[in-house]
Amino acid sequence: MFNLDNTILKKAKSNYEDISVPEDIDDYIQKGIMRGKKSKKKSFKMKFISSAACFFLAIFIISIRVSPAFASFVKNIPGISYIIELINYDKGLKSAVRNNFIQPINVSDEHDGLIFTVDNLIVDESRMIIFYSIENKTTHKFVNIANVKLQDKSGNDLDGYCSSRHDFIDKDMTLSENKKLHNIIDITFENENNIPEELNLQLKMMETNKTSEKHLAEGGTEKNRYKLLPYKWNTSFSIDKNKFKNLKEEYNIDKTICINNQNITFKKSTIYPTRISVDISFDPNNTSKILVFNDLKLVDEKGNEWTEASGMSGKTIDTNHITRYFESNFFEKPESLYITCSSIQALDKSNLDIVVNLEKYKLIKAPDDKLALNKIVKNKEYIELHFNLKKPSSFDKNKMFSVFNSDFKDSDNNYYHLSNIAMRGNIRDLNNQNIIIKIPKKQYKNPLTFTVHDYPTIIYDDFKVKIK
Repeated sequence: MFNLDNTILKKAKSNYEDISVPEDIDDYIQKGIMRGKKSKKKSFKMKFISSAACFFLAIFIISIRVSPAFASFVKNIPGISYIIELINYDKGLKSAVRNNFIQPINVSDEHDGLIFTVDNLIVDESRMIIFYSIENKTTHKFVNIANVKLQDKSGNDLDGYCSSRHDFIDKDMTLSENKKLHNIIDITFENENNIPEELNLQLKMMETNKTSEKHLAEGGTEKNRYKLLPYKWNTSFSIDKNKFKNLKEEYNIDKTICINNQNITFKKSTIYPTRISVDISFDPNNTSKILVFNDLKLVDEKGNEWTEASGMSGKTIDTNHITRYFESNFFEKPESLYITCSSIQALDKSNLDIVVNLEKYKLIKAPDDKLALNKIVKNKEYIELHFNLKKPSSFDKNKMFSVFNSDFKDSDNNYYHLSNIAMRGNIRDLNNQNIIIKIPKKQYKNPLTFTVHDYPTIIYDDFKVKIK
């Protein structure tokens, strides 16, 4: 089942990010989504990902001129220009469209003057991109999808993860002005061998009559910004599994590198039409936790590059195993392919905990003296913890660090989930960054323990590992 938090959390690539500009000209706020909450249940999780998509008409025109077959094919796809616009951020998906790897659907459901339509699909064994539209026949303004469920024809929920962009929500674009808006739902399948031919997509819609900025300026909160409409949109459709049957290439890498006495093993890679996965494991005896691979990308023998995928750029299997996703070069068929990286961020495992006593308003433990607790603010809905992070001069001054993992626990080992995280930097002092985390207002058993997800500690040691 897809689950949607009313609080919009954000990650672009390995750290999902959404930038907003404050009224104070001396400050800028960069709101982030942390990695999605790890769930014991294998269920779809919805998170919003804002991403400004640029539409280069020249790309579309060149594609048609180069491939007459493609030109003929797109005549049968309604609104092809919006498809090119929505996937312009991912060269692998654009390549899939150029190679006719798209399935027209055109199935709709209507409630209260809002028509939800599944227009087209790009799908393989690993991923499904659903291109949808929302058409307005009445007076609705700002809407977004919610409570999304993807099921088989028997009503069983499918296992996997999901992300959805919401470009039009905070732009000067309303359904009253544009009448029809387009977007995508990006789905990662947990079990690639269990994708049914018949699918049912159910969802609800949230609505607000105001932009986020106006709503918050009038004293509203993210929690009460939206109103859930009392209807359920239901669409059923078939997918052509033969279109992507056996369309994947698997490579056994089995290469271990050592960086600063930390062993990292690149195990295998699978190349799908929609993306490339690379499985990585860490030696359990490593003394440090590898937090981030900087500038991680794929490079072929000609120097062409494929970056980490937008949307879901990776997943954590367990403490010592992760998978990273990249743009696909399936249709380009490079002769050689390498994974490269310029540096890593790592932290000693003994310094991963951040411990705070809410009653005493005190930071008990931190990775080092770069992180400080400024204040704790308790309001009706949330408890806000305000931190200051001093960034070393070796880092890009514009780079922000989310620091906190999405889960935290109390002293009784009860686990909870962060409601929101925001990062703020003063343009007059970019070596310092403020981090504000919001947690639900509860009676916690103190102290609380948070885990580091991202931190300004870096090891410069580039590497290049051959995939094929």
